[in-house]
Amino acid sequence: MPLSLTNLSNIEHPGYVSGRYYQGFRDASADTSSTAAFTINFITYYLFTVYHQITLTRLGIYVAGSVSGANVRLRIYSNQNGIPLNLLADGGNIIAASPGAKEAIISLPLTPGNYWLGGTTTVAPSLYSAISFLGTNHDLGQSAPSSVLATCGQRNTIAVSPDALGSEAPTDNLQLITGNIRPFFWFKVA
Repeated sequence: MPLSLTNLSNIEHPGYVSGRYYQGFRDASADTSSTAAFTINFITYYLFTVYHQITLTRLGIYVAGSVSGANVRLRIYSNQNGIPLNLLADGGNIIAASPGAKEAIISLPLTPGNYWLGGTTTVAPSLYSAISFLGTNHDLGQSAPSSVLATCGQRNTIAVSPDALGSEAPTDNLQLITGNIRPFFWFKVA
């Protein structure tokens, strides 16, 4: 009997357990800390995949060090052809001035697919971040072939007001970003 690959999510992920936190990114290695994950007055997007139908109840980040007044506003956007599109959830402003886990409470049902974590800040926090992993180039592409630069996300380089974003993702001047700045983030499943 031939193997059917019509439901790859069962191969890609074993399933989500209610009440557990799951790291948003696969293939992350080690960690470092960086204040470059989210840039003041710009929106930055990081791609993540959901493999089974779930409801997210929390979005979490882990602050590595103290930065006076640091904050981040996390949002989830839909994906269309590798570009963030519609706002699905807004986690509100998270105070991120001191070390430790920080969370936003949300309620967001998701079907299997690709989504974007979007983040803005007015004072950049020091977040635990993933070391560059060339495998992300498979999903995000590169502006030119490179064996040493890993694309980790996209940033819209036209200034935005973190509290005045609408229902569509600002993407009018997206730039690929590289480096050890992709923040570790988690989502909790209902």
